[in-house]
Amino acid sequence: MTKVKMTAMMEGLIATAVEKISVLGWEDAKEDVQKIVEMVDDLESLWDSDGELTGIDWVAKILAAVEHAGGEIVEINI
Repeated sequence: MTKVKMTAMMEGLIATAVEKISVLGWEDAKEDVQKIVEMVDDLESLWDSDGELTGIDWVAKILAAVEHAGGEIVEINI
């Protein structure tokens, strides 16, 4: 995995979560968003567990994006 691939993949997943909230609304999107957050967590654990590949905390980044888009972080479990 390269830094460029990892960054593109994670940014794509974050954008997908935000778009689901924008299009469907939080209530209809939260189940899918939960799965995306879990996927980001799993991928970060697999490819960048020490943080040296990208230097970014991807879980924190997606949670901030979800909250900014109108999602409720208290309803997300990781």
